[in-house]
Amino acid sequence: EYWDYLDVFSKSKSEHMPLRKPWDHGIDLKEDFPPKKGRLIPLSQTSPVFFVPKKDGKKRMVQDYRYLNEWTVKNNYPLPLISQLVDKLKGCKLFTKMD
Repeated sequence: EYWDYLDVFSKSKSEHMPLRKPWDHGIDLKEDFPPKKGRLIPLSQTSPVFFVPKKDGKKRMVQDYRYLNEWTVKNNYPLPLISQLVDKLKGCKLFTKMD
C-alpha cells in the first residue's frame, strides 16, 4: 500500500525547491552540516523509518530523527506567560486544537 507514494521520493522532484509559501519556516543547522545548497541530497547516515502497531490494529509510521537532531541549532526562547496568552485570546470566537 505504500508503493503508491514512490513518486514523492523521485530524483527529478528533488532537483529543485518547491515554491515559497507564507507559512514556510527554516531549521537552523550547524555550520559544518553537509548540505549547503538548500536542496535534498543523499546522506551517509539515515533516519530509520519503521511502523508501530496502533490500538485499532493499523500501523503508524514513525521516524527516528536523533541523528539529524545532532546537526540542528537548538532554538531557545522564553515561553510566554499564561496570562499573556489569555490576554491575546480575549475576543476570539474560534479556536483550533491540533494533535
